[in-house]
Amino acid sequence: MGSSQSSPSTSASAPPPREGTFGVRFSPDLLDGAAGQLPAGAAAAPSGSEAQDQLQSAYQQGLEHGAQAQQAQQADEIHRHQAAQLSALEASNAEKEAALAGRIEELKNRDYRPPLQPMQCKDEREAVLACYRANRGATAGDLVFACQPNVVELEKCATLLREAAIAKIVPGSLPS
Repeated sequence: MGSSQSSPSTSASAPPPREGTFGVRFSPDLLDGAAGQLPAGAAAAPSGSEAQDQLQSAYQQGLEHGAQAQQAQQADEIHRHQAAQLSALEASNAEKEAALAGRIEELKNRDYRPPLQPMQCKDEREAVLACYRANRGATAGDLVFACQPNVVELEKCATLLREAAIAKIVPGSLPS
C-alpha cells in the first residue's frame, strides 16, 4: 500500500520543517488507496453544494452555541453582581443595626435630669415658715392674723406660677 520512501518530487517541493512543528506528507498512492477503503457505513465525500450546506449548518450551530454560552456568561455576571450588592447591603445593615442598638442602649442608660431651675416663690415660702416659727405658742386666731399677709403673698406667687405652667400646655394634649 504505502511505502516508507517518499518520492523525490514531493520532498524537494516541501519546505523543511521548522523546529517545534511537524508536517504530514502523503504520496498520491496513499491517497488513492485510502479513498477506496472507507469504513463500512461511511459515505463518500460530499459534493461541493452538500459540503457547503454542511459547513453552513455547522456554522449556524456554532453561532447558536456561542449565543447560548454568551447568555449564560451574562447571567452568571449578573448573578455575581447581585450577590455582591446583596452582601454589601447586608454588611451595611449590620453596621447600622449595631449603631442603632448602641444608641438605644446609651439612651436607656442615661438618667433623666430635668433642667435645674431656682425654686420659685422661695422667699415667700421662707417668710411664711419664719412667721409660723415666730408665733409657735400663739393661739390659732393670733397665728392666722399674724401670718395672713405672708400666706397671701405665697398664694399669689403660686397662682402666677400655676397659670404660667398651664399656658405652656398645648390645648387637647391632656387626657380628659
